Amino acid sequence: MKGAGLPPRLLAVLSVAAVIVVAGVLAMARQGPGQGSPSPAAGLARPSVTPPALLGTSLATATLPASPSGWSFRAAGSPGMPNPVRGPDGTTYISTTSSGSNGQGRVYALDGQGAVKPGWPFAPKGVIAFGAPAMAVDGTIYVFGATFGTNVSQLWALDPSGQVKPGWPYRAGATVPFGQVLSTADGGALFVETTSSGAEQAVALTAEGAVKAGWPVTLPGAWTCYDGGACSALGSDGTWYGLVSVGGGDAEIVGIRPDGSAAPGWPVRLTGGEGFVLTPDGAIYAWGYDTNGITPPNGVTVIVRTRFLLVGTDGQVKPGWPVTVDAPAAIPTIGPDRTLYTVSGAAGGPERVLAFGTDGRERQGWPYTLPTGIAAWPYAAAEGAPPRAGSLSVGADGRVIVPIFEPGTGGREGLLALTPVGVVPSGWPAWLPAGASFSSVGGYEAGGNGRLVSPVGAHDGTTYLAVVSQSGVEILALDSAGRLQPGWPRLFGGAPARPVGLVLVPGVGLLVTAVSDAGSATLVGLVPAP
Repeated sequence: MKGAGLPPRLLAVLSVAAVIVVAGVLAMARQGPGQGSPSPAAGLARPSVTPPALLGTSLATATLPASPSGWSFRAAGSPGMPNPVRGPDGTTYISTTSSGSNGQGRVYALDGQGAVKPGWPFAPKGVIAFGAPAMAVDGTIYVFGATFGTNVSQLWALDPSGQVKPGWPYRAGATVPFGQVLSTADGGALFVETTSSGAEQAVALTAEGAVKAGWPVTLPGAWTCYDGGACSALGSDGTWYGLVSVGGGDAEIVGIRPDGSAAPGWPVRLTGGEGFVLTPDGAIYAWGYDTNGITPPNGVTVIVRTRFLLVGTDGQVKPGWPVTVDAPAAIPTIGPDRTLYTVSGAAGGPERVLAFGTDGRERQGWPYTLPTGIAAWPYAAAEGAPPRAGSLSVGADGRVIVPIFEPGTGGREGLLALTPVGVVPSGWPAWLPAGASFSSVGGYEAGGNGRLVSPVGAHDGTTYLAVVSQSGVEILALDSAGRLQPGWPRLFGGAPARPVGLVLVPGVGLLVTAVSDAGSATLVGLVPAP
């Protein structure tokens, strides 16, 4: 979005994904975080069977199949979020944002064949930007929109036919950080708004659009959401958790019950707090950084220590925690067994993939040390301070997938798989061919990189990833030995286009989001997958 007439704070934070797409994703040439000449991948086993289609030739070997379950859709404007929202009936919802006083944002509802459903898109006059939609239990879609030239954003409640529900929209008092909204278990909505006085407050609304009793709740600081980090979540009991900056580089995780009262044991102080993630059983993993205390323009801020916490629903730190890593570490990924995985390494030293169990102890077989000349994307120890983002992913079969690259101009990019006990399976790594690269989604960048569109792993050991080639957006499927599956890759969007989202819907396929035409177009579609 380009700015005349739109409030600066609203311009910057209404839709974090839209800002990411416009500001970071379209830099077509990737530069590795490291500098210097490429180094050999000493000690890293090469595949026992070289798959020529993956390692030697062009990726553009197949197109999206003509299948009833495969479709693609093109919309004007950049994506309002990296991943679409999919309803239980198979409807896919995607929002877009535009720029300038004549721009128009839209919210689309697409059926199972990718056609726009009757009554959609939702495009109220003058609304140029939409945040990420949220779906309520009754199918209501909540979404924030910003009108050009005003200091007010509105929360809309739309029924499945695309009509505004009675009692809506809700007009926020001032700006809404990130345009983010959550749907509560009773069908209402919850979000954070900045008031005209500059204070921030959490607001809970009923399904009819009325403020709930006990709300709004004034927050003890600024609601904070670093790129790639979690900052807001709802527990199974309806407790809302949010990350709030309280000064001095510290943060608190607040817990607010459905009646607006503070949850017992909360808030929890988080030194150097950066983010948290809520596990299915209600526990919270949180992380924070210690720096060298130097801030620009006096010098370069360097992360010297990373601290991880596991906090129970009662706000108490679990036995064995915190776990401290005396080096920078990327935002963690949590496995299905609640193992915490991250990548860490001090400047000038080797990088390691770490794994900690719920007792705070390092898991058997870990850490895994990356060989000389190989770095885990996008983290680079030589930077001193890694991007506030992670790219590790854990497949449904428990394997850890690590995007890797060879630092320096012309270095290769690829994937490394690790078993739950830290062993590289036969056949890995798998390297991308020349001319193909991963796609980044990060607004916060170091060395030209942001958060990657992470690979996803299925129960059968297949790994899916989205890459950029000279032909556009390519979707790859690798088997458990790192070999390209028959019938893949599949061309999703022609050049110039970049993927920004990849979601595996079990039994259905891959939901893909891409940005094209210098950020002026959004591509979304379903690629069939076994």
